[in-house]
Amino acid sequence: MRRVMLPGWRVPILMYHRVTDAEPGPADYFFSISRRRFAQQMHSLRRLRFHIVSLDQIVDWLRRGRALPPRPVAITFDDGYADTYRLAVPILQALRFPATFFLVSDHVGGSSRWEAESGCADQPLIGWEEARALARQGFTIGSHTRSHAVLTVLSDECLRAELLESRAIIERQLKTPIRFFAYPRNRTDARCQAAVRAAGYEGACAGDGLGYHPWCLDRVDVSHASPAAFLAKVSPWFYAFRRARIRVTGSLQHP
Repeated sequence: MRRVMLPGWRVPILMYHRVTDAEPGPADYFFSISRRRFAQQMHSLRRLRFHIVSLDQIVDWLRRGRALPPRPVAITFDDGYADTYRLAVPILQALRFPATFFLVSDHVGGSSRWEAESGCADQPLIGWEEARALARQGFTIGSHTRSHAVLTVLSDECLRAELLESRAIIERQLKTPIRFFAYPRNRTDARCQAAVRAAGYEGACAGDGLGYHPWCLDRVDVSHASPAAFLAKVSPWFYAFRRARIRVTGSLQHP
């Protein structure tokens, strides 16, 4: 049976970057979350009987109206930080929560050299062995471009290369289809979304307040959310509230 969704209802897609041992400082407040707080958030989802769904399920719902379980939420991680692999993955495995990890193909096994000012600057990233382990464990792996370039300023040729070559590299290393993409810096526009669709991706994740369709899946940043704010943000009605706030205060800025 098809689940009827009311206007403004959206599946919350949680966006994380780096999970760390210690509480983040001011420099990485918007990019990092401590293992303690991340565990609290995940256990809150289990305790309150949220159902963790995959991006595949969300895209099927958007395209075909396929039913979703009650109180659905999705979990995503950008960049592939080694800390995240070490600290967050055991928590997800213990709770049997699916998640998607977006990798920057040219930097796998290296560091986040694209970061300059945040606490995530030049941090170690997972290598291909860890990426293969994630895929074997049932987690979804997606592309986050080759170089973490801001796509909206690239030429059409460079844009296609970032989309196609990153997927080819990851697929060659992991021997599995790469179906999902995440826009670096959450920067996207109609041209980028058309290019992602033309490149054959089934869906693409963006950032707060940008849209909600398969090639621009709006996500919620919860890294710095208090327990009360986290529970508000996993409400399917949070998106409707945020859209109303954006109309009043103007567009949100994204790091």
